[in-house]
Amino acid sequence: MKRRAIHAAVVVSAVLSGLVLAAGGKAPATPQPSEKPEGTRMKIYGDVKVAKDKEAALTGITVVSISGVTYNVVLDEIGKKLAAMDRKRVAVLGYVTGEGYTRTIKVEKFELPGKSDKKKPASPKPKPKPKKTTKKTR
Repeated sequence: MKRRAIHAAVVVSAVLSGLVLAAGGKAPATPQPSEKPEGTRMKIYGDVKVAKDKEAALTGITVVSISGVTYNVVLDEIGKKLAAMDRKRVAVLGYVTGEGYTRTIKVEKFELPGKSDKKKPASPKPKPKPKKTTKKTR
């Protein structure tokens, strides 16, 4: 009986060793958390407002949408770049969290409305209008 238990342990060890070698000698990789931020991906149009302290250090950025909703911008690398657009109307694409009239947005990208990366075809020049002639009567 003892002999069978030792034999079974040796067989199990061999099988497990074979599985580890088949996997490349490494433990299976643990799945990484998703890189997608929380919230709903939205594009909003609104006016940028930058808040600074007495030393002119950036303390906050908000985007007030056309509908009146205020979005507090997450101050990461892209969010801080939005500060250059102070007092301008922009189109912001990002992930929105929160409800009501005050929400938070993690900016993915932003641009001035109508200034997309796509080049628009040149429009033809308008034709000149013909001059109107009037007859003088006496």
